[in-house]
Amino acid sequence: MKDANVAVVTQAAQCIEALAKGLRKSYGKYRTVVMLPIMERLKEKKQAIADALGAALDQVFLATSLTECMEDIVACLSHKNPQVKEGTMKFLIRCLRTTRDVPSKPEIGTIVESGKKLLSESSEGLRSGGAEVLGTVMKIIGERAMNPFLEGLDDIRKTKIKEFFE
Repeated sequence: MKDANVAVVTQAAQCIEALAKGLRKSYGKYRTVVMLPIMERLKEKKQAIADALGAALDQVFLATSLTECMEDIVACLSHKNPQVKEGTMKFLIRCLRTTRDVPSKPEIGTIVESGKKLLSESSEGLRSGGAEVLGTVMKIIGERAMNPFLEGLDDIRKTKIKEFFE
């Protein structure tokens, strides 16, 4: 994944995607080796690479669970590079939409804190992504369970989160 050649990185991501898809749950043990390097590579500006990396991450997620991926996701959501943050945020949203298990309370707390941090970013894409993360979590756990997490946010942000909830 550290190669500078665009074609090599794209092919490597496609190989990881194919392996994860073929091995399914058996591929889970390799998550620790591939997930963080793929996420750090999300800084690529070329859309073809970003798409290949996203597809590889999605397949790795399907071979594991949200619980196993949370540590790497949270680490990359606080990355200094905004493209890495944005790519990781999009991956988290896809994970939340496709997860088969409801996240535990500590995981929900971690996700909500990360989403709140994204709401205060300077980039509009990251801010609206933070609202989408929180809105997706609200879909999973329900509006009433989410209200305590939203205390302290201004009405404009709450409205945006509710838009993604609906």
